[in-house]
Amino acid sequence: MNSIERQFYHVSNFALKIFNLIIISIFLQFRFKILLTLAIASIASEAVIFNCSFLTNSWVTIEDAYTCQATVVQSRKQETIDEVRGNHWIGRTNSDVDLISFYYQDLPIIPRNVNKFFPNLKGVQVFASNLTKLSAEDLKQFSNLRVFTSYANPIKNLESNLFNATPNLEWIAFYENSIENVGKGIFKSLNKLNHADFRANTCVDFQAWTRNEIIELESKFDEKCATNEQ
Repeated sequence: MNSIERQFYHVSNFALKIFNLIIISIFLQFRFKILLTLAIASIASEAVIFNCSFLTNSWVTIEDAYTCQATVVQSRKQETIDEVRGNHWIGRTNSDVDLISFYYQDLPIIPRNVNKFFPNLKGVQVFASNLTKLSAEDLKQFSNLRVFTSYANPIKNLESNLFNATPNLEWIAFYENSIENVGKGIFKSLNKLNHADFRANTCVDFQAWTRNEIIELESKFDEKCATNEQ
């Protein structure tokens, strides 16, 4: 092999190595983009988002309530939500929202950071949305809560301290749930309560409209829905 051929061989070999490096670089970049896309898709698929349709609604004790009627997007059973979406009325913000309602959604638990997005809620309504569990920890974020309703959800147990952090409640309803157990003294912190609807449950079927009827309802809890809770 003469000098020209050797030089051509070395140049060709060098060019081939450069080409291979370029191909490897392109492959790695493409692979990284695929992995990044999959990671973002995975995170998005696990995100919990409330998509709000905003409207005004006079609802039980709350007049002209500025309401988020929420659709739950990409639901999963977790303790927090990631985002709230929706177009507010002119001049309104999340801080103006009085009521949040869920109709026929998938909401097994109430996320514990709803107040991060809606700090001044007075009412929460959950209708046929697969709410299976409710605790004092879930409700304590709603310091101004006046109304709470759960209609047609599979809740079975209510602990005695459920309403300890929501003393302003005036109206509660657990119509057509699956309640089997109610903790003793569940209404002890609710001096403003004037309505409690517990019709069509496993252990109780009663609606109270007066303070005397609320006392009667508590007696029914003690008689028919007693728990072993300490």
